[in-house]
Amino acid sequence: MWWTPSVTTGRSAVPFTRDLVSRAADRLVNPQFPRASAYDPDWILAAVSGGANSLWLTEWLGSAMDLRPGMRVLDLGCGRGASSVFLHREFGVDVWATDLWFDADERAQRIRDAGVDAGVTVVAADARALPFSPGFFDAIVSIDSFFYYGTDDLYLNYLARYLKPGGALGIAGAGLMREFGEDGVPDHLRAWWTQDLWCLHSAAWWRQHWQKTGLVDVSVADAMPDGWQRWLDWHRLVAPDNAMEIAALEVDQGRCLGYARVVARRTSIEPAEIATSINPDYTPAHLLREAQRDEVALRALADQMVQAEIAGDVDALAATLADDVVLIPPVVPAVEGKTLCVELIREVMRRNALEIDRRSLTYTSLELRVTGSIAIDRGLYLHDMVIKETGLPFEERGQYLRVFRRAPGGTWQVHRVIWNMLPGEDEES
Repeated sequence: MWWTPSVTTGRSAVPFTRDLVSRAADRLVNPQFPRASAYDPDWILAAVSGGANSLWLTEWLGSAMDLRPGMRVLDLGCGRGASSVFLHREFGVDVWATDLWFDADERAQRIRDAGVDAGVTVVAADARALPFSPGFFDAIVSIDSFFYYGTDDLYLNYLARYLKPGGALGIAGAGLMREFGEDGVPDHLRAWWTQDLWCLHSAAWWRQHWQKTGLVDVSVADAMPDGWQRWLDWHRLVAPDNAMEIAALEVDQGRCLGYARVVARRTSIEPAEIATSINPDYTPAHLLREAQRDEVALRALADQMVQAEIAGDVDALAATLADDVVLIPPVVPAVEGKTLCVELIREVMRRNALEIDRRSLTYTSLELRVTGSIAIDRGLYLHDMVIKETGLPFEERGQYLRVFRRAPGGTWQVHRVIWNMLPGEDEES
């Protein structure tokens, strides 16, 4: 982007020397800007905040706006506040000097030193998060900063709510004399042009950008006569080492670059309301629909049972059982109730620890069906082990049927389990 000290490019301003002030004394006097020409070069140079003389632009913009004493004016993106001081002194308006980038304390001190602190209020705020009431301002101005945030199609809808119906909106700053077509950036500007410069537009573009919303009526959309020369004069004075931009202006000669100005009045159309009814608080909720949610929960519960069985963790396995659980093992009678079932599980795990070395235990579900508060899981299991007494490997294959029941609160518990061994390959033959 063009030269903006300590903000955009990180460049420092030219050292504030008497030679600079001497050169500025002549260059800052211009019959095109009689009001700005009355301001001391020392003060103007100490308030440099960007790539344009903010007093020149403010005087040019103010000449196209009906600013009267006592009006409340928002100076949006005011930098170090020189434009705010100028607005109050020259037009008698009360100004809210609002900027995000530049230090608010320094801005306040400059305003006090200028003796206008009774009429200029310092505000540190983002242009998209303004701390004002709807309809608070009679006018909004923006000097050489609106292109940073105002190209958004929805921004005018946001900003207009702070302007009274009939209130004025005006911007002035760096821009294009014409929009670039399909050929893109002209060859003579390519060396200087960077991607952030696409925020620059012509006065005609701004007219169409605003007018289409119906929120404002545009009365002025024009370019400053010889604006490119004023842009070049300013850079030669305060940033003579910014060779790339100076060269671009010199070769362009105002064909593409210059200063654009747009002034409009707010219509009676109300800006669309910004959505504020959405609850910003996080409320935990289920990720999946109920059927999918149940399937995920049941498979997690089955996996928990397998891991507990492999680890020999009786308590973890007991935590999955309903109080009225029934286990129906092969050969032996059914065991009813959680207490007796846990005793059975504990005894089986004790014997397994003594008699076998488990190599793997897998369960394969063939069918999982949920009906209301009951779920059925049918499948096969494979237990690969070594008998400690003989040292021989042994494979137990079987089938199972588990019945789960939804507990209060929506969780699932084991309600019934039936399992039995399948004959081995030798037995089948």
